[in-house]
Amino acid sequence: MNRRAFIYAAGEYTQNDLKLYKRIKVKEDDLIICADGGYDALYFTSIVPHVVIGDFDSLKMPVPKEIPTIKYPTSKDKTDLEICIDYALEQGCDTVFILGAIGGRVDHTLGAFSALNYALEHNVDAMILNGKSRVYLVDSEIEIPREKFDYVSLIPCTEKVTGVYSLGLKYELNGRDLVKSSSLGMSNEFYNNTAKIKIESGLLYVICTEE
Repeated sequence: MNRRAFIYAAGEYTQNDLKLYKRIKVKEDDLIICADGGYDALYFTSIVPHVVIGDFDSLKMPVPKEIPTIKYPTSKDKTDLEICIDYALEQGCDTVFILGAIGGRVDHTLGAFSALNYALEHNVDAMILNGKSRVYLVDSEIEIPREKFDYVSLIPCTEKVTGVYSLGLKYELNGRDLVKSSSLGMSNEFYNNTAKIKIESGLLYVICTEE
């Protein structure tokens, strides 16, 4: 089974983000979830979520009665985003796209990066998207299409990532180790139409960015 979930978080939304959302081709069995104030962005689009989930402390626009809502108390041990990932898992999703998670509060942005790790621990493919960037968390290998992106940064999530190999980038790595305290993997560039990243151990953020 390959069911996708699109989770709209309550971060900042730019015009580029809204254009991205309108370009997304939603399949019939895709699940669209709004994490609390994530519904505010969709309010101004033609996208209708299947459910709005959260404690509703950041929601500003009214949710129509025909859209189901699941309300949680403000005092809880998980963020609205993490709860939405749990919901996607319960609905049989194995791929999660997180939108509206970059920008705004720095702690929320970092929390979204942590959510990629949470999804990975639950055997779910996940990535963060916005109008100009795409973020993956890699524990083995990945192949990335260039598309519109100019830069690729390789940033360790764990203290050390060993045996990093990269193909299709301007500055290739051939078994190098990356550590958090070094900027070695920052601002690389696509050389081919696809890039292949492989690591031996650790967790690595792969961030594609448009100029």
